[in-house]
Amino acid sequence: YSYTLYWIYNTMVDQQLLKKFQSQVEQATHIAIFGHDNPDGDAIWSMLWLWRIIEKMEKKVSYFASPKASKIFDFLPDIEKIQTEFDYSNRYDLIIFVDFSPYTRTVFSAGKYDYFDSKQLIVIDHHIGDTPMHALALKDDKADSNCEWIFENTKKIRSDWYDSDVATCLYLGIATDTGSFQYDKQWSRSLANAAELVDLWANKSLVTKKIFWTLKLSQLKFVSHIMPRFTDDDGIWYIRYGSNEYEQFDLDREEMAGYMTTLISKIEWLKIALIFKIETDCIKISFRSQSPDINGAELAGQFWWWWHFYAAGAKVMLALWEDPVDRVKNVVEIVKEKIIV
Repeated sequence: YSYTLYWIYNTMVDQQLLKKFQSQVEQATHIAIFGHDNPDGDAIWSMLWLWRIIEKMEKKVSYFASPKASKIFDFLPDIEKIQTEFDYSNRYDLIIFVDFSPYTRTVFSAGKYDYFDSKQLIVIDHHIGDTPMHALALKDDKADSNCEWIFENTKKIRSDWYDSDVATCLYLGIATDTGSFQYDKQWSRSLANAAELVDLWANKSLVTKKIFWTLKLSQLKFVSHIMPRFTDDDGIWYIRYGSNEYEQFDLDREEMAGYMTTLISKIEWLKIALIFKIETDCIKISFRSQSPDINGAELAGQFWWWWHFYAAGAKVMLALWEDPVDRVKNVVEIVKEKIIV
């Protein structure tokens, strides 16, 4: 009961900020909405929710994220509206970032900070992270997903915005960002919001079937290919792979990562696992904690990072002369110093 009161009290956005958000949208002519690089379910559903809402307000809207969203999302109507190239046109008089805050989370900002600095900017996010100084920031870093606090802060203000399509978008964002409620903070917040969205006719069965019950044979083959590398180092389990490896199995990033991290996270005795994706100039790391005593977000915070408590991510840069395998072991040693498993 006290937890419920806590999140109801602490997650509601200042009403003046919401009014300012509504006013800026109403005054805009052409709006550009951005999701972060390698858009996941929460970013995509936040974007599609805004599309449903803003186009109901008879505004011109364009949507951008790079690279193209994973094939696992192809079943969604209107997913093709999300473009992978941006023209930096002056026709956009309002920019909205969803599910991220800093410029560094979108490739479109590279060398173009001046362009975004000159535009009216709204940030709708649930991560800790730097926010451009001039932005109207609507953020709740205690939320398990961006979609859930969007729902909390708009359902009473404009209940007429909500139909089955909108409810499904937001339900899907909550379900995917919590790993089907495996990574929520173990309060009632995400479950309560999900149940309310189902009552609003969110298509729960579609989400469950397409995202959580669909499995390709190539996913099984890829996991079988790399599982012999799964290593125990004093209670910290880790595995590594290169992007060229899963591409050989005709898998994209989300198809590979979603299944593999979910599978590893289900190992009963596992307290913490690190999953390393080796790229040309960096290594991306997924932290998967199974223990309330091991904060994945704090561990990821040792590096360039983004977070949830039980499911966090980080990135370390690779020098040209570095051996990626040695760098992986170095990261494991840093993590070992921070926790007792």
